[in-house]
Amino acid sequence: MMPVPQAVHASRKLSDRLGRYLLIALAGLLPGLATLVLLSGYFQVNITQFLPVGWSDQTYYWHQILTFQKTGFQGGFYTFNEVPPRIESIHYALWGFPYPAIYGLVARVVGWETYTGIFLNMAVMAVCVWACLLLARFNGRQILLTMLALLAVSPVLMFMPTISQETFHQAAALILGWAFLTLLQGKPPQNRFFPGLMLIFFIVIALVRFSWIYLLFPFWLLLGRK
Repeated sequence: MMPVPQAVHASRKLSDRLGRYLLIALAGLLPGLATLVLLSGYFQVNITQFLPVGWSDQTYYWHQILTFQKTGFQGGFYTFNEVPPRIESIHYALWGFPYPAIYGLVARVVGWETYTGIFLNMAVMAVCVWACLLLARFNGRQILLTMLALLAVSPVLMFMPTISQETFHQAAALILGWAFLTLLQGKPPQNRFFPGLMLIFFIVIALVRFSWIYLLFPFWLLLGRK
């Protein structure tokens, strides 16, 4: 049998670990829950009555995702001034096909209503928060501060109930934050696939918003510092 002090220590350690995992789970769900509370409680609106209108970009994103859900890469052209893209197989607008493709693939499974993108935003944000906190191995205090930041940084809750790209980019920033944190601390993952996976990640998000590619240069410099 395990000695009593060791049993107490093991039980306390297990309890602390479970408490940390519960905090991480809540942190990921927090932006979505806060959005639902604000919409249904404070603004007295039904999220399922959302329409992707208000500014043209939002309507454009929503319709491109619908196109990918229905036809994949075989839809009509989305372009400006009637100028087709140089690569004829890519029919989507100048910010590329990954964003409509990622959301459109999910839409093929769950359907695509006017409000579906909002729930996908919540899911994408939750998954990236969970990944960031687990990979960074934040302690309880750091997790609580992360939760506070997710509520206090207004663009997080401002763009969650929309079909714009911003929640996608905010979620990507969390993954990049973890990657740069490990490099700045001099503790990159001891995994030979880490550089290659991050390069693929940079390419995907840069195909959605090109300016992300600028961070690839400091990332590679920090990676080579070892």
